[in-house]
Parts: sequence; C-alpha cells; structure tokens
Amino acid sequence: MIENLGNSDTANRATPLVIMTNVIQAISGKSAVVTPYNVQGFAITINNTLLTWGINTYGQHGIGVTTTTSVIPYNYRYPNRLVIGASPGTTHALVLYDASSSCYGVLPEEPSVCSYHGTCISFNNCTCQAGYYNYDCRDFDCYGIAKSNSSVCSSHGKCIAYNTCICDQTYTGTNCELQVFGQVYGLGQNANYYQLGDEDQLDVNVLVKTSGWLENRLVKAIKASQDFNVAISKFFDNLFNNLAKQSGTLYTWGYNAAGQTASTYGPNRMKPYSPFVTNVTAIGVGTHFGFALIANGLLLAWGSANRGVIAAASYGNLGVAPAATTTSYYDTPQVVSIAPATVKKVVCGLSHTALLTTAGDMYTFGYNTDGELGYGPTGSNVFTLTKVTGYIKNRIVVDIAAGDLHTMALSSFGEVFVFGSNTVGQLGDETLQTKATPVLVQGAIANKTMVAVEAGGSSSFALCSDGTVYAWGDNTNGKLGINSGAAYVTTPTLIVTGLEQQFIISMSVGVRHTLLLNNNGSVFSFGRNNYGQLGDQKTVQSNIPVKLNNTLPSSRYIVAVSAGATHSMFIVNGTFCYGIFSDDPLVCTWRGACIATDTCSCNANYFGNECEITTCL
Repeated sequence: MIENLGNSDTANRATPLVIMTNVIQAISGKSAVVTPYNVQGFAITINNTLLTWGINTYGQHGIGVTTTTSVIPYNYRYPNRLVIGASPGTTHALVLYDASSSCYGVLPEEPSVCSYHGTCISFNNCTCQAGYYNYDCRDFDCYGIAKSNSSVCSSHGKCIAYNTCICDQTYTGTNCELQVFGQVYGLGQNANYYQLGDEDQLDVNVLVKTSGWLENRLVKAIKASQDFNVAISKFFDNLFNNLAKQSGTLYTWGYNAAGQTASTYGPNRMKPYSPFVTNVTAIGVGTHFGFALIANGLLLAWGSANRGVIAAASYGNLGVAPAATTTSYYDTPQVVSIAPATVKKVVCGLSHTALLTTAGDMYTFGYNTDGELGYGPTGSNVFTLTKVTGYIKNRIVVDIAAGDLHTMALSSFGEVFVFGSNTVGQLGDETLQTKATPVLVQGAIANKTMVAVEAGGSSSFALCSDGTVYAWGDNTNGKLGINSGAAYVTTPTLIVTGLEQQFIISMSVGVRHTLLLNNNGSVFSFGRNNYGQLGDQKTVQSNIPVKLNNTLPSSRYIVAVSAGATHSMFIVNGTFCYGIFSDDPLVCTWRGACIATDTCSCNANYFGNECEITTCL
C-alpha cells in the first residue's frame, strides 16, 4: 500500500482527516504506476513551502530519492526558495518558484547566474567579478583583446574566461603565443608492436628518441593510441619526393594489423613512416583507427571500422563505408565525406568519433550502444553525421574528449558536459546510470571555470583555469591519481597529493595511466606502470602523481604528452639547428656550434647554413 493520504499509515479513511494546517493550496495527482489508486499529493503552506507525499517511483517528489514517502518538504534543489505553484502529473511534477530575485531568467542559487562570473544581488542586477562586464557579466577580454576579436589568443585559440585561452592543438602558452614543436621521444612497452618507433623491440623506462623518418625532424603534434602513434611534422621535410616536402606531413608507426598506420606494409611499422599526407593541421586516434584534418578542410580516416576485427561488420566510426563486406578497414587514408567543412578537432573512443567545428558545434558518428553519440537513441550504430544538442544546444563547445564508451564536451562558460556509458561513474553525476544525452557535471567543479577535458578508457578529467586537475570514473591501477584505492568515483575529485604548487597546462589519458604536463615542462604521471610507462624508472603502479625522470640534457624540456595503452610519447623542445638539438654532437654537421635557432657558427674552413661546405686551401 501507498501512503496516499500523507498521514504516516496505509489505512483507508471514510471520513475527512486533518493531516496538516496552514495550507494555502492542495493538489493531488493520479499515478498510472502499479494500480489506478496510487496517488501523489502536493500541498503549499502559508509560508510557501511545498510538501509532498505518496508515490515517488520516478522521483517526482524531487527529494533526491525514489522512495514512497509520508509528508516531506520538497527542498532538494532549492531549500530556501519560495514555492508559488505546483502541478503533479502521473509520473512527474512541475514546480513554480518565486523568481523575484532572479537575474535575467536565472535563479541566484544556480552556478550559471550572471554568466557564471558574477553575483545576482537583486532582480536583474548582477555584480560582475573582476575582468567581466556587460549587464549579465557575459563579456571579458584575454590579455587586452575582446573575446570575440579574431586576433584574441594570438589567433590560435579561444578566449573562454578572463585572461584564459584554450589553444588549438599545435599551440601553447598563456596567450597561445607559442607553437608546440620538438623531437619525438617515448618510453614504456615496445617489444610487441614497436610503439616507441626506435627500430628496437626493447621495453624501456627511460626516454628514447624515435628514429626513422623522424630522426632529425621536428613535429608539432603527437597522438598515442592503444599500440600505434600518429604525428605531424612542423617544417618542410627533405624526404624522397616533393609530396613529402610540405609543412604538416603525417607520420605513423606501430601496430598495423588493420591498417592503423595507414600503410599496407606490415604487419607492424617499427619506425615512423609517412603515407605522404601533407598540410595536416590536426590529428585524432581511436583504439584501432585514425584521422587527419587537412588545411583545406578535408578530413581523412583510416584503420579499423570494428575494433580491429577483420571480416566483420563496420561500426561506422570512420565516417566512410567499409572497403568491402569482408574487409572492414582501410590501409590508406579516405575522405570522410560526411564531415562538415569547418572541423577543428577530432577525438575518438573505442568505436565512435566526435568532431568539433570552428563555430562551436559538436557532431558524432559510429558505435552507439551506450549513448556515446549523445543524440538520444541507443543501440544502433550511426553512419551519418549527427549534431549533439540537448543540454548543449545553446552552448558554444570549445573542447571535446572521448573515452571508450563515453564522450565529453566543454562549453565556452567552462562547463563540462558528458554522455554515454556510466558503469563506473565516468559521467561524474553521482550515479551509475547511462545517459544518452548531455548532462552537466557539477559537484566540486560547479562554480569553477574548466579549460580542458580529457578521457581515456572509462575515466574522465577536467583541467581548471587555476591549473588544478579533477578526475572521476574508473580508478583501476590508481589511474585517477587521487590517492585512493577505490575502484571508481562518481563525482569530480581534486588531485592533491603529488601536485602541490604545480600549475598543469595539459593532460593525456591512456587505457590505464595518465600524464600531466606543467607550465615549466615537467611531467607527472600515475596509474599502471608494468612497462615503465610512468617514466619514474620503476615498474610499480602509483595512485598519486609521480614526476617523470627526465634523463635528457637540462636544456631540453617537454612541451607535449600523449598516453597510449602501455607506452607514453612526448614532444621534447630546446634550441635546434635544422632539426638537431644544439647539444647534439651531430649539430651543424659536426663542424660548428648551434648558437640560436637555425643559426650555426661554423668552424674554420667550413661554411653554409649547416656548415656543410668545406673550403679547400
């Protein structure tokens, strides 16, 4: 029986019964759940408090649980807000709050009031935080330039908060004024698929330099997938023909059983190789597939369409049809014809893909069993481009990330939205319920401005504008770095131990380990370490950040990180002369000193840009 009358028992009553006083309005709603007699009751008291009782199967009482109740105040979300109207339905309810102290349609208790950057002190009257202006605190500058100006963030990023830039993939710095570039190094597992690209098959726990066609080449982006890697060169590449002599050349290496390196040579690539794709501006990788964005707006895809299984049906994650019914992969890059012309970033999960456009829209396609595409329905794979709307319909998206079966989006307000699988709390909404449309992550990050999101496996991370990092979801092997042995956490948790006084600027999340980069080129890592992928010269996992032991000369520092399954990749910067570090004995052709970028001071009797010409006396 249900306590329909709200008098703390389940007995039927044939005569009127007083259950409360000082009521100014009483409403009842009939529920179709169980029997026609199940009822929920609402009453508004003289002091504008809403009381509820009865059936609550779907949480229609709004008290944070789904338990049937006796009379209880409806106060879960806004405990101090006056109720002026209510209407219960069969399995839901509507409540009208007093909004006489709201600002531009937002209640003062909401984090989003005054555009997240002010205080609502009276009706439609915002007091803005320092650096914010306009009637609802919506406007701000980044380093003296208005957020809407095309030159803001050095034209290489987006201004999402006062003096807070989100940089494009190949740029860094507080104002996105620095281009990421350097040489490629790696550590971790290498014996099975040549993940480190050093032409060896030895697992290492110290940094080793990638060789092959990247021996003395500078790159501006690196992405490590489960067992293969993708990189983009910075300058003109002096390779074998004119096709490879263009800026932004694509390089791949590692596991290649299903075309992961965009190469028919194989099965695996032991050193970097170029499939002769040039003018690449951004890259993205999934478990067994990859993408390259070309300067003219084309998006190219290659690799497996079904998690590396040969002769199986496609999941649609490549955005192109499978090569044949018996071969569900491409070993040469294919044009993704369904992609919009304004893509700026691509991220991939286990078998799904998400795209971010320059306009701030988000699109998805591929595997959708757990709602990881974010458009509502689940179960069927999607082979067409789908725009993610729902909670982010009126938001400008500035960053995206993808885990195995979930997806993340960061809005221009610094809000984090998530959707997809939630079996270990990776959505951060304090539940374990899968969500097929975007939900807002709150908890510890509700009133903070987040500037980047990252996901890997079933874990989620968000970087705050103050350089701190929050993590939630799967914590196997201590992957969240929160100094806890818990299997998972369902709400954002600040990483404290090991990051004291560190300002983190970028993150990369692998299958079982995580890499963080601070503002002075130091790397902190945590999680699984069975192949030395944490870089601390040990093979013991850590549930707190440990500092990578940079064994390179002190003049070299790390500017980018990327975590794979059991290996880690890095871009290392310093002073270069024509792709060679200034402290390398080979610099300036052994015949001079590199005194500045691409500036050789030649020894006697040698000249030329690289001291490559000899004077015969």
